[in-house]
Amino acid sequence: MVAVIRDEMWKQFYDKTNPKDPQYKRVKETNELWRDKNRPVVTHDDRWQELYDNTNKNHSEEMRLKEADVLWIVITNYEQAREERKAQGIKVLTELPREVHHEKSKFNKSATCQAITMSNKPCKSKAVSECGRFCKKHLIV
Repeated sequence: MVAVIRDEMWKQFYDKTNPKDPQYKRVKETNELWRDKNRPVVTHDDRWQELYDNTNKNHSEEMRLKEADVLWIVITNYEQAREERKAQGIKVLTELPREVHHEKSKFNKSATCQAITMSNKPCKSKAVSECGRFCKKHLIV
């Protein structure tokens, strides 16, 4: 069995591997700097005041302020995400898409459909109707 000699060299090695070493503190400091830089600015508006009033009155003033700030940030981020989801949702058409009559392509002998899709782009399908203007999807029977 090998005996460990705790001399000066061992102490230097132990100090380097100790979690209280400045290497670990540097990582923690950079994380805190990043958090401070990216932390949202809390405005003390009516909603914040309501959240602050509803916090636990047994806690210290500092804890109540932190709790109100965190809740305010969570609620505002939730509302922002909900607005983004609404913007990406289904669009309701208030009027019918207008019909566009395309001329036959010079390179393609067959006619293309003259209807407009719901995204306001011309349909690229081949016209197969009796009148020669619409595809199977846009044919009105």
